[in-house]
Amino acid sequence: MRKSIDLIETTYHSIQNGIDHNVLHLTGDSEKIDGRHVQIGGKRLINFLSYSYLGLDQHPRLIEASINAVRKYGVNWGSSRAYFQIDLYKELEELLSQIFGGFALVGRCTTLAHMAALPALIKNDDVILIDQHVHASVQDAVKKFDGVPREIIKHNSIEQLEDRIQSLRNHHRKIWFCCDGVYSMYGDLAPLKELEQLTKKYPEFNLYIDDAHGMSWTGSHGKGYALSQVELSDQIVVVSSLNKAFATDGGVIITSNRVYHERIKVSGPTMIFCSPISPMLLGAAVACARIHLTNELAELQSRLMEKVRYFKSISLKKGLPVVSSDLSPIQFIGCGNPEIAYEMAARLKEHGFLCGLGLYPAVAMSRSGLRISISNHQTIDHIDMLVDVLGRELPSVAALHNMSIDKIFKRFKLKPTSLNNIEKKDFVSVIRFDSINEIDPSLWNKLFGDKGNFDWEGIRFMESVFRDNDSAENNWIFSYFICYVSGQPIAATFLTESLVKDDIFYSARKSIVIENQRVRGSNPHFLTSKTLMLGSPFSEGDHLYCDFSSPYWKSAIKVLLKSIDKLKVERQIPNIVLRDFPVLNKLDDIFSKSGFVRINTGVASSIDHLPSNSGELLNLMGPKSRRNHRNEILKYESQFIPVVNRKVTELDIKHWYNLYLNVKNKAFEINTFNLPNKVFRAFVDHNNWDVLELFSLNSKEPVSVVFSYMSANNYSPMFIGLDYDSCPNANVYKQSLYQVVKRAIDLNKRTVHFGFTAERTKKIVGCQPIEKVAYVQLEDDFNVQVIENIRSSSFAVSYG
Repeated sequence: MRKSIDLIETTYHSIQNGIDHNVLHLTGDSEKIDGRHVQIGGKRLINFLSYSYLGLDQHPRLIEASINAVRKYGVNWGSSRAYFQIDLYKELEELLSQIFGGFALVGRCTTLAHMAALPALIKNDDVILIDQHVHASVQDAVKKFDGVPREIIKHNSIEQLEDRIQSLRNHHRKIWFCCDGVYSMYGDLAPLKELEQLTKKYPEFNLYIDDAHGMSWTGSHGKGYALSQVELSDQIVVVSSLNKAFATDGGVIITSNRVYHERIKVSGPTMIFCSPISPMLLGAAVACARIHLTNELAELQSRLMEKVRYFKSISLKKGLPVVSSDLSPIQFIGCGNPEIAYEMAARLKEHGFLCGLGLYPAVAMSRSGLRISISNHQTIDHIDMLVDVLGRELPSVAALHNMSIDKIFKRFKLKPTSLNNIEKKDFVSVIRFDSINEIDPSLWNKLFGDKGNFDWEGIRFMESVFRDNDSAENNWIFSYFICYVSGQPIAATFLTESLVKDDIFYSARKSIVIENQRVRGSNPHFLTSKTLMLGSPFSEGDHLYCDFSSPYWKSAIKVLLKSIDKLKVERQIPNIVLRDFPVLNKLDDIFSKSGFVRINTGVASSIDHLPSNSGELLNLMGPKSRRNHRNEILKYESQFIPVVNRKVTELDIKHWYNLYLNVKNKAFEINTFNLPNKVFRAFVDHNNWDVLELFSLNSKEPVSVVFSYMSANNYSPMFIGLDYDSCPNANVYKQSLYQVVKRAIDLNKRTVHFGFTAERTKKIVGCQPIEKVAYVQLEDDFNVQVIENIRSSSFAVSYG
């Protein structure tokens, strides 16, 4: 099972929740759409959803031109442009060239324009840099370049971008930077003037700008935001959209370089193989381009910007969390968790407004919100009414979901304002502790005594060894929460604040590439983040207690999440990881609606009901595992001598640590930091830790050592060290697993928790696999995007 963010599954839940709230996948039932209103289920709504910002979709000249084109050419022309095109294409491209001031080439849509332009422009000896928030259509096109290195750049970070240019310029023919002019979700603007200066400073640097949401509403003759800020040159290519403010259909590629223009036109894959734009929309596009070349367009632009400024002004006065300070027709009202965004969109519908949603995967799960499109179809009165409803409803909806307006502002790193905060009062009480010593051992063990290696004594051990260490990654802060209803614990957990490798749940292949960068770059903290983790990097098992028999369990979990979020803000921790849940679990919906992304973390193995003797282990296995058990384990058992908890010297402990590093330096499936050496001395001195060594018949030192935690009924082997060179044919690892199970049986334990990885091997000692997931909430998904883009063939430089 691949370990990474389950993009399709998470996207499905994100969108399906919107469908369930009746705010996505809506169908109109209007007899006629006038741009200003739509009708859904017989209810007339004011349209704040459309990206026809100038209102040109209802312009009589466009409608008339489309009708005339249908009469002249029919409803469709069934041929690729590579064979034949109707004359409207030529006329449209000539008009667009006048508007933009370069060579314009029209594609089927903006997405397919990227698919045509980028392959024709980029060579194998180039490198691609991508703004973190660039449109998904650009990212998808870039991913097709398997042999070309690509890197993610933090959103609008000129400093990081220039640093990468300086590092890469002598190693590549060209450096291409892909960004948006106007970013489609938050409506913020790219620092294009500064980017243009970089093209003048570095001849190798090229800009590729998606200005789909910048066209028409700004710039002389509607040439768009990008070309209102920069001049076309051989180092700047702009791709824009004809179906946003331009209100027709298609994408347009603009260059000042005739060679680029001809190359894209002749060899761009989607210029050759895609069907053309329909004649009626080509006719409308020609009419729209002619309007762009008149003074009428400037009047439409002026009217629109008046409304944009007005919306921004009264929204800020009302105290709404307006995410971007830039002036564009896209205005984003932050909600934080998706469930608040769904509910707000539903309430706006009830009040007669249709608005868009910014949800995963378009935005980070924890930065969901309302995407308000300002257009000339709306009036100032409409804007007043919408903002009034937003101001009244957002505090109460946020409070229903254990959020306040101040917290939403902090989530988006905005300055809090005076909008009324309503804090929902919880009947669930929660107590936070800063040390396990503050909690009654009998209470904690009642909740967690046999869940893993974190009963009361197990956590006390962790608190003692993960402090006062030389390395930052091995100094942790522990926090504990217990939620009560009427004096009864309904939910409880513990979390650790620590540095965590961002690739911890990714494939070993990606972790190996990243680890090489950490070593070569002498930066062990490359792609690591301060994280609040359910449980700890030292523990495995069921870290969350929840009494699902209680009618209040959902309320308790929501209060617990609210408390965790409060701790995150208080400690300024960017990431939260809730881990080790089965794929099917009752908490999935709550976590998803609270802004967490689900990640597949792999397969854990355990034996839940140990037999009374090791001879009965075969009864737990299928025929193949039984055969392997006899041939690969029992056959070699006589070659090993197990030794338990002997008296050891410092040299023995040093040997153990080297055996541990042998395994750790090859194990990247769950990529964590190395344990500090002092942990292994602490194992010896603690009664609950069991140390099992295997000696071969001829060895003076152990060829294997396993460190296992013992709770009342469970045995949890947590760490293993192996000498891979000794007994090569006897498979020391499998023998070690078998001896662990025998040891657990001898101790009369009920369960063995073997944790993650090597699930196939663990089957031959009687284990059963179970797929696990984690839930992650990130303040910024930059590092995740970097990791998602890593390929072993192209990730050859370090940055960030």
